[in-house]
Amino acid sequence: MAGNPLTRSNASQFSKAIGRSKISLFGGDDEPVILSLSPDQVRRRGDWQPRRHFDDERQQSLKDSITKHGQLTPIWVQATEEADTYYLVAGERRLIACEELECNVKAFEVTGEPIELALIENMQRDDLNAIDLALAVVRLIDEHNYSQQSVAEIIGRDQPQVSRLLKVAGLPEEIRTEYVTSHSTIGMTILMEIAAIDSPRLQKELWERVKEGATTKELRNAKRERKVAAVRPPVAKFFSAIKKIGAQVDEVAQYRDELDDSQRAALRVFREKIDSILEKR
Repeated sequence: MAGNPLTRSNASQFSKAIGRSKISLFGGDDEPVILSLSPDQVRRRGDWQPRRHFDDERQQSLKDSITKHGQLTPIWVQATEEADTYYLVAGERRLIACEELECNVKAFEVTGEPIELALIENMQRDDLNAIDLALAVVRLIDEHNYSQQSVAEIIGRDQPQVSRLLKVAGLPEEIRTEYVTSHSTIGMTILMEIAAIDSPRLQKELWERVKEGATTKELRNAKRERKVAAVRPPVAKFFSAIKKIGAQVDEVAQYRDELDDSQRAALRVFREKIDSILEKR
């Protein structure tokens, strides 16, 4: 079901969307209620979670942090129809870490549209890789009728950046898969540079260069070079044709006596055009 666009600049609109929550996301007089739950009490719904891939090193770092400092940021949950059980809204990495550490997980109980809340919570915490963030933006726009400007305000970017994120979501599957599985340290700016190209073939070619260590500057230079090569200047095209025709001129010369009037006329017109090019101005 489509929800109302939520913006960082409109706290009342956001509060309306999340309903009478026990947590005030933009600050306020109410103190949030922190629950202490067994991980077994929290159920996951995959269609609510924007994250599609997990980094093993980051997950281990999170577990180490929880072991040393405790869980500093509660997860978000919503009550199910059953007593003392909850659906996970946001914070899947923290829930998994607590499961593996066999400890209780701290949680805020919230109300509202769960998919929207999950997307927004992850995006505002800058806790998604570039591909997951791009796909989350697509979901907010396509499934929940958000405008690009509304999404921009939520995630703290401008509208043109949101537009570029939509193109990142449309990168070839091969690039998206390789990025999330083994190249997620590559910056979002580089992905946006690649996504701005219309040719999937050229996108893949530049992606290979990025995997080899090409910088953003080198990538932009390569794009310019490929663009020049793809759209050759008229002069370059002309002389390329001249080389091909030149090889045939000697052969035609052997049959000059057999040329008819129309063929001779065509050659004269062509000669006049060549002469006009050679004339000095």
